[in-house]
Amino acid sequence: MTGEKRITILVADDDLIAREGLKRIIETTEDLVIIGEEKTAHAIPRRILELSPDILVIDLKWYGDDTAGTSAIREVKRISPETRILAVTGHPDLIEDARRAGADAAVTKNFTVDTLLSLLRDLHATQNDFSPSTPPVADAASEKLTGRELEVLELVAKGYSDKQIGPMLGIAENTVKNHVRQILAKLNAQNRTHAASRAREQGLLDD
Repeated sequence: MTGEKRITILVADDDLIAREGLKRIIETTEDLVIIGEEKTAHAIPRRILELSPDILVIDLKWYGDDTAGTSAIREVKRISPETRILAVTGHPDLIEDARRAGADAAVTKNFTVDTLLSLLRDLHATQNDFSPSTPPVADAASEKLTGRELEVLELVAKGYSDKQIGPMLGIAENTVKNHVRQILAKLNAQNRTHAASRAREQGLLDD
């Protein structure tokens, strides 16, 4: 992309396959570029100071340590508050800790390619308007729900079970379960109640 600055990204993950996967995705774009990788959590702050990336993409669980990622996030936000942080994890129970530590967005690793790229661009857009009072954009991670998923979500929020929702929408129970899994992933929710709460926060459901 001629004449425009590319969005620079530091990828930090103890899993080589995860790092390579992110690289393959980002290499398909013209506006995003990975300028560094890190495989040890304690070295991340130093790398941030060396490279000054626009965005840090960081895993949360490092070599079995549930706290390594959140500790690194806190330190990065201390030394470089303008750096946007996207936390990615295979452990949904760590997402809230990441947000409290200062991550601007936190998602589980079952995101789609389009969701990831959109989120990275959204994070960079908010970076350009950074101020200490800028609110986190964690909800920008939520991929848009489909019409069917919204229908399922509305019934989930009313307390209906998968078995009950199937006949109401004319779909199989297993299909309902698949929709619920997608809803939880897209809303970064830990359970059905949390999904309904986050959906209301985002204006997807009426109070």
